[in-house]
Amino acid sequence: MSLEQLGVTPPKGFRDILPRETVVRDYLLDTIVGTYRSYGYERIETPVVEDIRRLQHSDGGENLGLIFKILKRGEKLDLRAGLENEDNLVDLGLRYDFTVPLARYYANNRGALPSVFKSIQIGSVWRAERPQHGRYRQFTQCDIDVIGGSSPFDEIELITVTLDALGKFAIQDALVRVNDRQILATMVTAAGIPSELTGRALVNLDKMDKVGLPGVKDLLLKDGFEATAVEQFIGFAERVSSLPPEERLAQAQREFTSMLPESVFNNLRSIIGTVKVGLKDGNSVVFDPFLVRGMGYYTGPVFEIAVGGFSGSIAGGGRYDKLIGKLSGTDATACGFSIGFERLVVILGERDITKQTGNRKVAIFFDRDPHVLSQVIEAVHLLQAQGAIASMFAAPKNMKAALDKLKQSGFTEFVRFKANEPLLPRALE
Repeated sequence: MSLEQLGVTPPKGFRDILPRETVVRDYLLDTIVGTYRSYGYERIETPVVEDIRRLQHSDGGENLGLIFKILKRGEKLDLRAGLENEDNLVDLGLRYDFTVPLARYYANNRGALPSVFKSIQIGSVWRAERPQHGRYRQFTQCDIDVIGGSSPFDEIELITVTLDALGKFAIQDALVRVNDRQILATMVTAAGIPSELTGRALVNLDKMDKVGLPGVKDLLLKDGFEATAVEQFIGFAERVSSLPPEERLAQAQREFTSMLPESVFNNLRSIIGTVKVGLKDGNSVVFDPFLVRGMGYYTGPVFEIAVGGFSGSIAGGGRYDKLIGKLSGTDATACGFSIGFERLVVILGERDITKQTGNRKVAIFFDRDPHVLSQVIEAVHLLQAQGAIASMFAAPKNMKAALDKLKQSGFTEFVRFKANEPLLPRALE
């Protein structure tokens, strides 16, 4: 196949981003990072690749099957040996989230970091999943994490900061759902399901938003769980789900009071109650006994934010107190929250965000005369000093077509430069 036959579209699940969309994305990212920094979070960077063994043993749930694996290079790559064992072919993988890289980063650099470390990570992650609306194989995440802190204070701060960031974009219908993985694990074991199968059971429960409780029951039975255990598990779920949202946490405590410390439930009450006090009109926070979060490394409270009219969550996170110790041998408490940036872009796509991106954008057209270029550059500097974005172009033959293209690229004004005449930009209609 020739290069021409390959075509010029990106690989499936990837995409090109045009300049005007990049302006919007940069505005969103700058706003989010600015909000994070205002709360004392510090930006760090980690490599896009990690050791494949670290990724594969990170308890990343279904994402472990979506890792982009990287072949060994040069003499280390032996294709014949790879027929017997994949480990002979692969030694690295692209990061599927920021939590695993952060755990390794902290373990490697903790001596140079504060005892309570608040981090920001912004960038691309990769998952080899089926592309769909608002989901790509390469996508941007915006993470904040607190390492060395304590529950429930970290959870309250992370939720508050994330809501503040989203509120900058006039999102006023956010629903924060909160749960605790300890309650979920107890639901499983109380039903008679062996603890080593907890992960499998929760993977099925995590599909409840799509298939409902009857669908979860079918999935559990098809997955080989005993019918009596499934009936008991679904019974717990039905009793809790039949109650109004504000009564569900009390019911969960009644169900499992002998199996869990009271602090688990008190922490959730503190998170929900404190976050609720600071909510803006239209936003809400509830206990959701069926919120799972797919990552197996979560050890305590988990939370997501959904927005009205959009399926799925726009942000998610939770506590992962064992991951750093698992990867490094030294435990550290940790909790994080991530905004799904691509979903945020989709949600805000209906709004004219370009109006919020700030500066005037002025095109300066000049005749093709090198003698006036120094004066044109002076005009550019003058507009820039006034806070505008200014760009110079040789005057085209078809001015109307050029102006139409510039308007599509976000230009707001233009001027036809003439030596010794006032610089009077005109608005692009």
